[in-house]
Amino acid sequence: MFIYLHESLASNQIIELYADHFCNIALAAREGNHIVSGDRIIMKLLAESKILGREREVYFTLYNKLQDLNSIRKKLKFHMKVVEDASKYPRSTENCSEQILNISEFSKSSLSQPTTLLGEDEKDARVYQKIAESYLKEKELGLIRINCVPCDGNGDKIGKKFKSAQKQLIFCLGIADSDQEAPVIKSIHGLDGYGNTAKALMKARESNNTARCDIYIIPVRDIENLFFYEVYEYFFLKKKKDDKKQDLSFFKELIDSHSQHIFRKEKHCVLWYADIKNGTRLGKVLIRNSDDQIYQFWIGYAMYLFERSELCNIRKDCIDAKRCSENPDHGNTKEKIKKCQCFITPNLGEILEDIDQYFEQGEREETFVNLLNRSCLQDPILGKVWEEIGEKITAWCCSVEAIRTSSPSRNSNTAQ
Repeated sequence: MFIYLHESLASNQIIELYADHFCNIALAAREGNHIVSGDRIIMKLLAESKILGREREVYFTLYNKLQDLNSIRKKLKFHMKVVEDASKYPRSTENCSEQILNISEFSKSSLSQPTTLLGEDEKDARVYQKIAESYLKEKELGLIRINCVPCDGNGDKIGKKFKSAQKQLIFCLGIADSDQEAPVIKSIHGLDGYGNTAKALMKARESNNTARCDIYIIPVRDIENLFFYEVYEYFFLKKKKDDKKQDLSFFKELIDSHSQHIFRKEKHCVLWYADIKNGTRLGKVLIRNSDDQIYQFWIGYAMYLFERSELCNIRKDCIDAKRCSENPDHGNTKEKIKKCQCFITPNLGEILEDIDQYFEQGEREETFVNLLNRSCLQDPILGKVWEEIGEKITAWCCSVEAIRTSSPSRNSNTAQ
């Protein structure tokens, strides 16, 4: 997090009143957990304040780096502005370049600790962290690094975990899959089409609008939708999964350039809403009413695919009747869907464990890192999603190296 100390704090009386709070902020910079900067006047006062003890040295070092630190601030999506009284400032909007936080919030050292990155499970959170690190590398953002604590949100209980984080004095960013099956038009509440996990996280955010915590719902169905053909091919070849050759070829066909006009339209990209792990079944579409938005999105695609692809296994009688021939009129709906064998997107299985493992290997698997940059970050459509995720996490989890303080000159008690 980039913590910016506002000019409203620039008085010796405020520094004396909130001395412990300023020491906690200095601790965040000393340990390299957050980036700390501020208005030149307040930073000069802090650098000269004897009441802060050894933490004065941190502010002295920061004061001498203000130009470099403030150039970093311009590269971030937003920063946290710390003020004397937040009630005097307009409430920050979702896309605002700064959030407002009272200096009184830093009463405990817990806010000095790295941001909690809350995923549906810890593995998801680690992968999001690595996506942000790949984004930093691709954008060549210099000294900025990602410093966070990936945490398990316990699946669909992530809303409760986020509420718990809101009650603590910590910085927290919660991230969840949208679970959207189609680009459904949002209602005035903004929740239509999202899965229960995303809804729970969004409602938790609305119930307590503290600036210390925020959420991000990825604009695709699942985290697996963030990786393209080359990544899956890389792992299947390594593991010699010959049974996935047909699915892999099908997946490649969907992202080939000749199919862009239907498969890869931005915000209406079929690959955004496909069930990558289990495959999207036509039967799950055909049980819906014809005026349903998910039905309308997928049926046109299925018919287009049936006419042009030799790799899909859609049955003609299902397409002609617009009714799944494997689904009798009686029986459990879930059981009906399981019987459907008309896959309109490939079934690629679980791959996140492999991605997490290779991310952890880092430099030892440079081929994989370069593959991600080429197939994901540099893709004209998917790259925008990676950039959006990278920007969000970087803003919440940015840091620089820990501060190595050197005391001000014994002959001078003032910052220049």
